[in-house]
Parts: sequence; C-alpha cells; structure tokens
Amino acid sequence: MKQCRFCGGTDLKPWTGRYQRCNDCLYICSVPAPTPEEIDQHYSRYHENNHQKSEAKNLARAVSYRQEIRWLEGRLGDPLLAPVFDYGASGGYFLDALVSDGNVPASAAYGDDLSPGAVEQLVEKGYRKTVASCEPGSMQLVTLRGVLEHLLDFRGIVADLTDLVAEGGAFFITATPDASSTVANLYRDRWVQHHYPSHFQHFTSALVDQLLAERGFVLIDHVDLYRESVYRSDADDHHWLRAVQGSLPDVHHAYWGSMMTRLYRRGPRP
Repeated sequence: MKQCRFCGGTDLKPWTGRYQRCNDCLYICSVPAPTPEEIDQHYSRYHENNHQKSEAKNLARAVSYRQEIRWLEGRLGDPLLAPVFDYGASGGYFLDALVSDGNVPASAAYGDDLSPGAVEQLVEKGYRKTVASCEPGSMQLVTLRGVLEHLLDFRGIVADLTDLVAEGGAFFITATPDASSTVANLYRDRWVQHHYPSHFQHFTSALVDQLLAERGFVLIDHVDLYRESVYRSDADDHHWLRAVQGSLPDVHHAYWGSMMTRLYRRGPRP
C-alpha cells in the first residue's frame, strides 16, 4: 500500500503525472520516489550539467543571494554571526556571497554537497566540511538553500543539521518551492518548480514549520521575496490571469508565494 513519506497516511490522490498528494498533510511526492541509486546517478554530474550550466542563471542566482543576505542581516544583525554551515552548497556560491556580502569570515564558512564536481569546488575554496565532522552546537547559522525538495531522507538530514545549531543560533531555509502556493496548485506540472527527479517532492510551508518543530525549532520570521526578485517579469500577471481564466500558459514563470524563505530558532524546552 502506498504511504505518505511525511505523515505515514494512506489517503493519497493523484496530483499530476506520477505525483500524488496526501489528503491528510498535503505533502506531494512522486510515487514511487526515486531510489538512492537513481539520486546518486542524477547528482553524479549535477554541478556541471545543471547547476552551473547557464551563466544567465548563475548571475540571477547571485542577485538572489544578496537579496536573501540583506533580509537575514535585518533579522540576525550585520555582520552575520559565524560559523556558518550551508548544506547542499553546490560549489560554495552562496557561501561566497555570505563571505563577501554578509561579512562572514571565509575561515568560518563551511558546506557540503552530494555532487562530486561541487565537492571539488568546496575543497578548492576551503569550505568543505562534512556534517559528521562538525561538532554538535558549533554553528551560529545553518542554511538550506533550494535543497529540502531534493532530499530522500529529509527528516534524518534535518535532524543532523539542527543538531549543529548553537544555542541562540538560527536555521535558515530559502529558495524552496512552496506547494501551498496558488501557482503550484493551479499550474501543477507547468509550475516552474516542478521537475523530476530533482524536485521529486513538494512541501507546504506549514509542513516545513512542522518538520523544524519536531526538532524543537520555531519560526521567527518569513518573507516572500518575489516583490524584488530578479526572476520577476512584467508578463507574470498576464500569464497568471490567462491561467485562472482557463488558458494555461506554455511559459514557466515566477510568481507570488511560489518560493519560501523562513527563519527558525530553537524554541523553549518542553
């Protein structure tokens, strides 16, 4: 019997294509989920063939990094406290921005990734550190940028990462698709964030809050960064209205609520 990978429920209904949504918690996932072997194969050259393939996307991503760092500084202070650990760090590009724009010392910026090409870049830059080699409670800031939707063992990895957060430190999730957004539920397979096997699962922001609460963390702030996003286009409203009025656009586009940016701290002890 099919079971929800988030809550264990069995009331799953088709969402689009191979994806099903749990009627109990609203988690969305491909059925079946990719195997660990498929994930390893997919990410064997992901850094070269996907993440770094488009220079235009790299430049746009760099603008988003700065936008996210400015927002973080407004909540955590400037300079950001260190050490910092970025999981799913690719070649260390968000870490580069945290160093140059967030004033995090390069010697206190760490990260790891699954893709061998990304790991090479992290080693070259001096950022590479595995989760297992980090001391519990040693990081002032742990970040997941566009990563949660890629993780087979999302609970296990979030557990390991939250263990790294120091008392008074923060856990930051950003650039993560939000399955509770209106565009996700109207566009579905045409949603810009919907692509298998990279995004084989979709979380709502409420599920992410629950996932962190299971680890004793509470939400302290969140924001929709679409307003000033580099991905925003004057045509977005036109595409959205056409979709609502019955003519789904062929173009994939950003829109309000599509991505989540959420900041957490450890809550009071029970």
